[in-house]
Amino acid sequence: MRRYLIECVLQPEEIDNLQKIFDVIIAQPWFVLNDVNREMFAVDLIKLYQSGIVDCNVLRDLATSRAIRRFGREMPRTPSENERKAYEQGIAAGRRHLNDRPNPYPENSTLAAAYENGLLDGQKLQ
Repeated sequence: MRRYLIECVLQPEEIDNLQKIFDVIIAQPWFVLNDVNREMFAVDLIKLYQSGIVDCNVLRDLATSRAIRRFGREMPRTPSENERKAYEQGIAAGRRHLNDRPNPYPENSTLAAAYENGLLDGQKLQ
């Protein structure tokens, strides 16, 4: 990132702040890390700073938002507590071979899907 700062007249503290924001954002698991994305993001971050966004918190938040849109990948969603419980109920039912009983959750819901996945996994555990 520092090579893009040659054109700018920035104080060492400003460069350090930009570098910290850059390092934090590219280290996120959603950031698709490759040379092109790093360079493009460095340019974006510097342009945001040059446009007058100098508050580090605001700059970080805006840069994060832009980086997610431009350089991010979808991350798997963490199941809710209710989905975990439905999955565990499915496992218990699968272990007891209760697959002839209807799914207790609303059809096409995430809870129904969690229960079905648990049911199948429970059957495999036998």
